[in-house]
Amino acid sequence: MIVTLSDGWREWYTETMGLDFGKVCVIPTPIKLPARSEITHGGDFFYSGLMGHRKGTFELIRAWAKIPINLRMGCTLHMIGNGEVSKAKKLVNQLQISDSCIIHGWVSEEEKISLIRESGVYILPSHNEGLPMGLLEAMAWGLVPISSNVGAIPETITDGVNGFLIEAGKIDQISSSIIQIMENSHQLEEMSKKARATAEKHDWSKYLLSLTKTWDEIVN
Repeated sequence: MIVTLSDGWREWYTETMGLDFGKVCVIPTPIKLPARSEITHGGDFFYSGLMGHRKGTFELIRAWAKIPINLRMGCTLHMIGNGEVSKAKKLVNQLQISDSCIIHGWVSEEEKISLIRESGVYILPSHNEGLPMGLLEAMAWGLVPISSNVGAIPETITDGVNGFLIEAGKIDQISSSIIQIMENSHQLEEMSKKARATAEKHDWSKYLLSLTKTWDEIVN
């Protein structure tokens, strides 16, 4: 029995490797859900992950620079993670957007949660992914995601319903999605609820039940 994170990977294993469909099961990425009482939202934007080309870090920074100054006022793009942090900071300074784009680098779990609670939108413009835990964690906190349509992400985000999908590498699509949110912030409350509902399907308790069921099937 092979366990995959998504239906897309299940199809890949059965079609590419010729495996029996019944011998490949899907158990999505599990996360720990914060209590609803812990959730608060601000108006900022949030990115987390390894900084570099594969994650679309530099394209996101360039997209943020394209946002009209009057829309960026009062908003901050917070970016956390390790990797090419110095390169990201250098690009921010070159584009003269350090007043609204902060490269935090690696932060503690407490600092991460604090930044999440200051934000309302999560952005992940990766070039390739499976089903990233960072995305699911952000949705669990009710952040509305803007993400590239790679890997299993389109199985998780329905464009315009619980988030926004963009093509990887398309700077204009990133910036236009951000602008759309800034100009229609009233839509975020309902999308936030749907993002949270999606994340609840990945709760650890449900994961353990699925895993236990799979092991029972293998043993028996």
